Amino acid sequence: MSIDLDFDRDHLWHPYTSTSKPLPPYPVARADGVRLELEDGRFPPRQIMWWINAQKDEGRRPQHIQPAANDEWGAVMLQAYAAYQERCERAGLVDFAELLLRAHELLRDTPALLAHYRHRFGQLL
Repeated sequence: MSIDLDFDRDHLWHPYTSTSKPLPPYPVARADGVRLELEDGRFPPRQIMWWINAQKDEGRRPQHIQPAANDEWGAVMLQAYAAYQERCERAGLVDFAELLLRAHELLRDTPALLAHYRHRFGQLL
């Protein structure tokens, strides 16, 4: 399988990467531990990011998710989420869904802050 990474980098924008300083694209060939093999398209990166964002939108961190015993797809998605989260933390990066989740967790875990903003604003988007 021939992959033109230069074309990919020059012509495609990948969500959750910088538009001004994008990371280089990497073809993924196999899954081993936190490494994923995606070259065959079985678990496309876009689908993985959609799943991760859906979990964050529901307020779920990787440690809060328990896939069914025979759910290979869910197990791979969870493995990808945990690896993605670990790499983002190590690099000091956050995506938009992470910003929203952190704001939610801060308000949920800090009653005085939540009360302050409830008093100050009638609506909070």
